[in-house]
Amino acid sequence: MNKDKQYPLPRFSVDRPVTVVMSLIALLVVGYIAYTRIPLTLFPDGFDYPRLFVWANYPNAGAVEVEQKVVHHLEEAIAQVSRVKKIRSSAYSGGGNAQVEFQKGTDLQRAFAEMKDRLDRVMPEMPDEIEQLWIRRWDQNDIPIMEGAIVFDTP
Repeated sequence: MNKDKQYPLPRFSVDRPVTVVMSLIALLVVGYIAYTRIPLTLFPDGFDYPRLFVWANYPNAGAVEVEQKVVHHLEEAIAQVSRVKKIRSSAYSGGGNAQVEFQKGTDLQRAFAEMKDRLDRVMPEMPDEIEQLWIRRWDQNDIPIMEGAIVFDTP
């Protein structure tokens, strides 16, 4: 059997070194261009959750008091916002929060503005100790890539 037919790729590489080197350089250039243009994100673009988070600090208050005086008002105000799919709220000593999930395709900037307006209207019904309600949009880039902790025993 002829060795040229048995090993065609090495024979081609030896016979045409300039073609092989130019092909490798072109492949490296295209790879570099693709590498520099690909955005680095933790999740793909279509992975956004249409969610907003609301929380309030109510110092020196128990969970039951927070539920009655804060969380109940939050839920009523949030329920009036359009395209709300689900509300999950919790009360704890010192404050309360609500996680608001919207229907897919909801414009979160508009929902944020509408929710801020509703919460500003309910603010006079809140206890005086609550100075401000915080609203935050869930962003996939807020998730840390890594978390660490240092623990040591004291003698």
